[in-house]
Amino acid sequence: MSGSLVRLLLVMMRRIFSFKEFDYTVSIKLLRSRVRFELDIGNYQRGVLEGIEPKSATLVKRRNGDYYIHLNLNHNAPDLVEAEDVLGVDLGRTDIAYTSDGESWHGQQLEHRFSI
Repeated sequence: MSGSLVRLLLVMMRRIFSFKEFDYTVSIKLLRSRVRFELDIGNYQRGVLEGIEPKSATLVKRRNGDYYIHLNLNHNAPDLVEAEDVLGVDLGRTDIAYTSDGESWHGQQLEHRFSI
């Protein structure tokens, strides 16, 4: 089996863990104590966590011994922005690009047109 497969999975509700934004640490309540550890996260993740309290967390231990914690957040959807010129990318199997005018392209057209 691969070393990246999950060995332990523990879902924790808010009363069992706590997140501290000021130093980006998480503490988990154990039977007789509480363990606290610093999150190893980048600037993007720090921005996402800014001002938000995680609702639950999942602690994962990989077979190689590494631990990961997945913090579950509730976000409000951003307001829609009106735009005149829009390009959409379809990750499905048919047309992969659409303009706001309704023009579309499939992969072969783009590959042929923009090939080097």
